[in-house]
Amino acid sequence: MPGKLEGFGVYTDELLKRMAIENPSDTFTFYFDRKFDTCYHYSDNVTLRSIFPPARHPVLFYIWFQMRLKQKLLATKPDVFFSPDSFMPLGMHIPSVITIHDVAYMRFSDYIGKSHLAYYQRYMPKFVAEAAHIITVSEFSKKEICHFYEVDPGRVTVIYNGVSPRFKPVDLVTRQQIQNQYSDGKPYFLYVGAIHPRKNIARLIEAFDKYKQKSKSNMQLLIVGRHSWHFDDVIDAHKQAKYSQDIRMIGYVGFEKLPDIVGSAHALTYVSLYEGFGLPVIEAMACGVPVITSSARSTGAVMAEVAGDAAITVDPESVEDIAEAMHRVSEDVSLHDQLCKAGIDQARQYSWDISASKTYGILKNVSQLALEAFVQ
Repeated sequence: MPGKLEGFGVYTDELLKRMAIENPSDTFTFYFDRKFDTCYHYSDNVTLRSIFPPARHPVLFYIWFQMRLKQKLLATKPDVFFSPDSFMPLGMHIPSVITIHDVAYMRFSDYIGKSHLAYYQRYMPKFVAEAAHIITVSEFSKKEICHFYEVDPGRVTVIYNGVSPRFKPVDLVTRQQIQNQYSDGKPYFLYVGAIHPRKNIARLIEAFDKYKQKSKSNMQLLIVGRHSWHFDDVIDAHKQAKYSQDIRMIGYVGFEKLPDIVGSAHALTYVSLYEGFGLPVIEAMACGVPVITSSARSTGAVMAEVAGDAAITVDPESVEDIAEAMHRVSEDVSLHDQLCKAGIDQARQYSWDISASKTYGILKNVSQLALEAFVQ
């Protein structure tokens, strides 16, 4: 859905367009669960297909994947099927590769609707067992998948996400324009992502309040992202904050504006409780924006793996720890400059070109192995 892409959507878009354009002798069919936009017709070797019904409920997941999509695939018999978000038709005897970004539904089951959780519990073990190969986006997620599903590590390949070249340092004029538009011309800390309990935004708001009480600075906090689920605690924290007038709930921002908003921030504050990768971390680093994120010691915090030594890491369950990190990065100019430079260097490790090339290599290999097995 153009203009509404988040993590999985960005991943899918960035990989598929590169795979299609870089492999003109191969053909691709992209299946959508609703009317598609022709912007996804990346090249002449791509065919777009829409299949009813829109799959936005577990019952519709079953109908769409196990009936409608399966029927189409059995009729066309592709060399390989790729699912960028882990769901797949079962019993096709068509080699399939799936990407499992994380297993948050195992770690945070209390925050998932009963019907969705039941679907994950029933079908994810089947998807894992039947997939010819599994891709994931971090060493942390690989360990989680192998732990929960008792998977042979040899069946799981880690391919890191990339960062769009549109995320880059902004000039002073752009920075001032963005600040004028979103934060009354004042510097700001930034959170980017969906708003739900796993993202730990209520504690971030509390920490910002504590930071403001100590520093008395004019710093703002911008929260950019759609309200996803179970966000009442975030709303309450915002209302109860002493400095609530300095906290801006911006809502979802499209990709046209997002790189400038990220690049104009004083620092990114991304202290999620659990991630498979944490894409905003490297996007901010690519912009030369310091990052405060969750330490490797916290449960499910992969961001320390992704950020390396180029970020300030905190205990995401400690309001005091988060507030102190905000104070450090806002008061210590040399630390701020050091993090800017280190982040740019760290972000160079992550490339969508490399991610797409490695992913396509796995698809080709799985397809070839299936063909050899068939011939034998």
